[in-house]
Amino acid sequence: IPIQLWPSIKLKLPNFDFDEETWYLFVLLKRNPFRLQKFINKNSGCDFDHRDLLSSYLSTYNFTELHLDCLYRGPGDITQLPNEIFTCCVNAKVLSLRNNYLESLSSDIGRMSKLQKLYLTNNRLQNSGIPYTLQFLQELKELYLDNNLLDALPSFLLSMKSLQTVHRHGNHNYFKSTFMW
Repeated sequence: IPIQLWPSIKLKLPNFDFDEETWYLFVLLKRNPFRLQKFINKNSGCDFDHRDLLSSYLSTYNFTELHLDCLYRGPGDITQLPNEIFTCCVNAKVLSLRNNYLESLSSDIGRMSKLQKLYLTNNRLQNSGIPYTLQFLQELKELYLDNNLLDALPSFLLSMKSLQTVHRHGNHNYFKSTFMW
């Protein structure tokens, strides 16, 4: 966020602290940093709790694409993704979480019912890290699981009628003698 925005943010939200949820907000603002200032100006007059800034922001702008690639620098820098990404962005059609060292996904991903493309390439996902709630994504057409630590694909993917393409190259043993499709 540009330095010139900080004084106005601090003035409107005096108790505003930088935390993990705020980090995701900053990532979302990378392309349009002045959107936060507009959002805060619009909401500062009403009963607005800055502790819910991320969920309020995500709900207000109704994102249809979320590109949250390369958030983490390495395995020691891993934190859980905020659930607000999954619960407040239910109209998102594209979710990209590439290169994040993720070991698991929240089961709340099943709430993103409009999702058509899910990019999970270059993470550390194992079979147990992919929640069964993925099968609730009835519009999911493309799933990218390349370069993870999968021994096999979860069997529930076979029951997903809309799923047309699953990219799975570069996984553990590349499914040598296990379930493949």
